[in-house]
Amino acid sequence: MAKRAKHAFGMLENIDAALSNNAIDSYDILFVKDANGKPYVGWIDKEGNKVICDDAEEFAKLEAKIAAKVGVDEVDAKITEALNNLDIDVAAEVVEDYVVSHKPDGTLVDYRDKEIRVLIPNGTQFELQNSGEGADKNAYYIGVKAYAPNDSVVSFKEDLAEIISDNEMYYFEGNDFAGIDNNGKYSIVWLPVAKYDGSTWTYYGANSTVDHYVGWHYSVEWFDANGKVVASDCIKINLSNENCHSSVEPYYVGEMKKNIETMVEKKIAESESSYEIIEF
Repeated sequence: MAKRAKHAFGMLENIDAALSNNAIDSYDILFVKDANGKPYVGWIDKEGNKVICDDAEEFAKLEAKIAAKVGVDEVDAKITEALNNLDIDVAAEVVEDYVVSHKPDGTLVDYRDKEIRVLIPNGTQFELQNSGEGADKNAYYIGVKAYAPNDSVVSFKEDLAEIISDNEMYYFEGNDFAGIDNNGKYSIVWLPVAKYDGSTWTYYGANSTVDHYVGWHYSVEWFDANGKVVASDCIKINLSNENCHSSVEPYYVGEMKKNIETMVEKKIAESESSYEIIEF
């Protein structure tokens, strides 16, 4: 007879204790959150070791492995399908269309729903850059590349504002602030993130709080050869620090958590005898 697995819900930090007191054991499936509310999923393998991940595709593979190891005749198709088809299109779009470059070592970049949040850690050693004409020689700049949606785009308008007021049309050839690389056509904006006063560096993101982030709106409109708008976008590029970086979870994490919770509730309602449900 196949071993009956448990669906175990709890906190990430409590897993080891739950293992020690036998509240959970081999082949159990875990749905947990960390202290910041970020969701994780995983399982306990046949040796009693915890396996934790926050990736939907990886969890689907783990679910299949569990089914094979415990002799279940059919993989739980509803769980696998739900996790494989999470609605994360917006997050994927942001990740594909924007890239932060020239960032200091250790910089954390989160691509969120219409937001790029950049955390440059405390203690970062900034260095003076070989800045171009018109740039502040005592500032440290990061680059943000915005990629055109397709090859039909031949020009663009942009502005560091919610509404584009600059009516100049820009092109990709002969432009120091645009170009074409292996990922496609792009515009690049350079943003000052720190200032040098001759002796010390000041990181602007140190002033960000959970209620107010230091940052910029970046708007762009992409045009085809006929001067027709192909696409447009407006995102917020925010500088954060260790105290506020995770104050709002990324869009795709919220979507994953929502879909997992919905999927679990539906599964329990359809087949309450398939798994034992516990909390730890």
